[in-house]
Amino acid sequence: RVLRDRGVYLITGGLGGIGLTLAQHLARHARARLVLTSRSVPPPRGQWDAWLANHPESDATSQRILKVRELEKAGAEVLVIAADAADAEAMKAGVAQAAKAFGPIQGVVHAAGVPSDGLIQVKEPAEAAGVLSAKVDGTLVLDRVLDAAPLDFFVVMSSLSSLVGGAGRVDYTAANAFLDAFVQQRRTRRPGATIAINWDGWRDVGMAMSSSLVKELQALGDDAMAIWIAPAEGQEAFDRILEGGQSQVLVATRDFQGARLMMAAAPGAAKRPGSQAAGHARAAAADFVAPANPTEAAVAEIWQEVLGVERVGATDNFFELGGHSLLALQVTTRLRDRMKLDVPLKKVLESETVHDLSEYLQTLTWAAQGAAQGQGAGQAKADGAATAVAEGLRAEEQRDELTL
Repeated sequence: RVLRDRGVYLITGGLGGIGLTLAQHLARHARARLVLTSRSVPPPRGQWDAWLANHPESDATSQRILKVRELEKAGAEVLVIAADAADAEAMKAGVAQAAKAFGPIQGVVHAAGVPSDGLIQVKEPAEAAGVLSAKVDGTLVLDRVLDAAPLDFFVVMSSLSSLVGGAGRVDYTAANAFLDAFVQQRRTRRPGATIAINWDGWRDVGMAMSSSLVKELQALGDDAMAIWIAPAEGQEAFDRILEGGQSQVLVATRDFQGARLMMAAAPGAAKRPGSQAAGHARAAAADFVAPANPTEAAVAEIWQEVLGVERVGATDNFFELGGHSLLALQVTTRLRDRMKLDVPLKKVLESETVHDLSEYLQTLTWAAQGAAQGQGAGQAKADGAATAVAEGLRAEEQRDELTL
């Protein structure tokens, strides 16, 4: 077993969603002595009762205090340190403080990170530098500060984005790609397990929850959010990964066939939408309904490419074939590039079958063509109706549009 009873484990970003979720797991299953670093920490322990008495439970600092106390009730000892992971002096001092309190660090989980949203054309260099700093500089600082420590594991929280990208996340994608490369390099020179975990989005916790994409998914209800990893699933996957000995592991609610990685689908994924392996044929030939028109054929072709499924029919369900929000974004991009149609992400997610999405596209195309014709008195009535439809659809698109 990799985890030691009473092991001393450092978690950067330890008061963030994923950091705390993994800390809870270590508290319950290893009675760990936890060193949680964060840029924002509660006041000194002697002031906690007074703070809670004078602030609502919903207050961010109150929540941090309560979470730390929960960890201690679960069996952990907890040391909270104010330190930016990219600050070499602060991290060096923090490690020394931890060694004095608990002894040498035996394992590291680098979960510090900064969320990213925004198109590359309008992203400020300072904003991108902040996103890169947490994962790039922070990783290098940890590697240097703990160079002499015989760590059992050094785990970095990477992302699915380094493998598939994502609109509006160029800096975040680059930062996670660095983590993946760092792990391969470190394993050539250091003993102990160095692991990159490429997480899909986590439900209820994590940086993904702060993105504009999440606001769109939340508007669609619980079914849209169910495609992401539940905290309990992430904890179990983390355990499996530590024991597995792999250098890089992708954790998602569906398989990504052909990737040169160990596929660690989150527990329960087979029972959820998106469990079919990419690249596989659909379930049965008898269920296949051929596309009935050029629009359906075009949409089916795009789905085949994005989902990696050999044959997509008119009545096939996007989620049942392995679709999720990130892949839906790719569908919107290809529709814009190939069919010159700007389709809101919400419409792609709501139109679960090729047929449903095609009907919307045909209406959108008809409206645009009708409004553009505008010739002859005999066309006036038809043009007015087409223009009204086009304007209505455009208003709906503007309401649903993501800020990416």
